[in-house]
Amino acid sequence: MPSGGDVVRVRHTACCGAFELASLGGQYFVLRPADAPGEYEETARGRYITAVAAYVALLKQHHAEHLRRGETPERDRLLDHPA
Repeated sequence: MPSGGDVVRVRHTACCGAFELASLGGQYFVLRPADAPGEYEETARGRYITAVAAYVALLKQHHAEHLRRGETPERDRLLDHPA
């Protein structure tokens, strides 16, 4: 996580706050809340295209979980946008 004057910028948040696409110093990554309050797990750190691909894959899984429970997932601009 950041040190000194570094600022983590959240670029996109999934419905329910399940995970977030974030950036820090030109690197992008996916964050999701960890078991400990206020803590986060990070994955897919790297270039934007790498992090966004991981984020969209997680987003699709998350939406599928909503559908399995009979819920309607929130619309999401990263899924609704044509490739």
